[in-house]
Amino acid sequence: MDHSLKVEANVNGLLIDVKTLCTYFGIEYFENLGDVLAQFADRLNDFIPVKAPKSYFNAQKKQ
Repeated sequence: MDHSLKVEANVNGLLIDVKTLCTYFGIEYFENLGDVLAQFADRLNDFIPVKAPKSYFNAQKKQ
């Protein structure tokens, strides 16, 4: 990946402004875009595991 976007997050969502997110992903930005941050965070949550895989724990034990 040539480009990355680092964004802080907490239990309430992503801590980024809508215009920056839209610019990074090539989404046309306009006023009253709606709750695009919440929609994006909801979709992102579909890909985040709820717990670390066992292989991660095994790697930690070896250190």
